Amino acid sequence: MGQYYKPVLLTKNNQPIKTFNAHDFGSGLKLMEHSWRLNSFVRFVEKYLVYKPTKIVWAGDYADNEKDMDKNLYELAEDDKYLINHPLGESVSQYDYTKFNKAIKPHIVQLRFKYLVNHDKKEFVNKDKAPNNDGWQIHALPLLTCEGNDRGGGDYRPASDGTKGNVGLIGAWARDTIEVVSCKRDIPKDYTEIIFDLSE
Repeated sequence: MGQYYKPVLLTKNNQPIKTFNAHDFGSGLKLMEHSWRLNSFVRFVEKYLVYKPTKIVWAGDYADNEKDMDKNLYELAEDDKYLINHPLGESVSQYDYTKFNKAIKPHIVQLRFKYLVNHDKKEFVNKDKAPNNDGWQIHALPLLTCEGNDRGGGDYRPASDGTKGNVGLIGAWARDTIEVVSCKRDIPKDYTEIIFDLSE
């Protein structure tokens, strides 16, 4: 069966602070239904990381349970008190894609914010360097921070042409402190660039 995901912002102790629902943006809940560079849902999540280092995980509903608990993070974050409400309220249907995307445009991260910075691992990714397949680029943030990949339908699978890229990147930043910045000069000089080279 398909695995559903939700991005969850966390406290330093890995407790949920905020979560988001891809359906509010007309996107699917499966990882590769929304993990694309121009996807408005992922870009809206990024907005919460722009110059605000925050712990984040793209929690899958098939991921392992939390230590000493009978629930995983996806289930723990199901309480509506964590959910960021639909950015336009209930008056505009999230399924009216043209109206919806036009209306939220001022509120989503523009493409100039191209650097993802991991302050725990002292690494960064330039999203512009992801492979481009006929105008489609995978967005690095969901794949770097996901938990539970390869356990359900809609998860990331390597490219069908046999090129795999660095599959070790999948989930490598889960629960780390991530920031989104627009300029390389905003990244500490001792941080290492990681090339996100995954494609489907």
